[in-house]
Amino acid sequence: MRLLVLIILLAPAVSFAQMAPPPPPPPPPPGAGPGYAPGPGYGYGVADPWAFHHGFTIETNLGVGWVHATASDGGTSLTNDSDAALAGADVSLGGWLNPQLAVTVRIAGVQVKNTVGGVTTPSSGEDIHGFVGPNVQYWLAPNIWVGGGIGLSVAAESGTDCTSNCSSTGFGFNLRAGYAIPLGGPHTLSLSVETNTGFYSQDDGMGNTISITATGISFLAGYQYL
Repeated sequence: MRLLVLIILLAPAVSFAQMAPPPPPPPPPPGAGPGYAPGPGYGYGVADPWAFHHGFTIETNLGVGWVHATASDGGTSLTNDSDAALAGADVSLGGWLNPQLAVTVRIAGVQVKNTVGGVTTPSSGEDIHGFVGPNVQYWLAPNIWVGGGIGLSVAAESGTDCTSNCSSTGFGFNLRAGYAIPLGGPHTLSLSVETNTGFYSQDDGMGNTISITATGISFLAGYQYL
């Protein structure tokens, strides 16, 4: 009889103990950031590779490259030239649509020293071939991405005594691919290769239209804030 009474008295306490929720997980280690989440047994240390792919992103690049330009007048080839180039001050600014896709506005290009008859003078200046327009960046994996866009191409002579036909605009497209090296948090070192192709038309001053195609290839290193 006493055993039965003891069981009846202890039953609610046992039931309550079984229904009690598990204790809350411990806080993440200092500096873990939002990419860390509790795992089995409430242990920490497994990072979400897409944790920072949201909100705002910015990318800047510097590098070296090569540019190839051809010009024709009414189907007659005028020039076919290639030069080593400097690629710099490339910038992308935009945001994430989802963890694998960012949409940005990109400014990129190459520049080469202008020469006359193969001779460079203090007033020679530089020839610039650039791209400005919308761009997408699609991440195939947490460290590998491809991108591209269409927009405005700009060809110009800078720092010269040019007085006419010193710049031209046309249609252009951009293609690129890269690898991101994590630096901690949303900061990455970006290594990439990029091509910019532009199509221009220009009056030669005698009523004829010159068609110009310029393609720049750049090998870049830079920084991206995810």
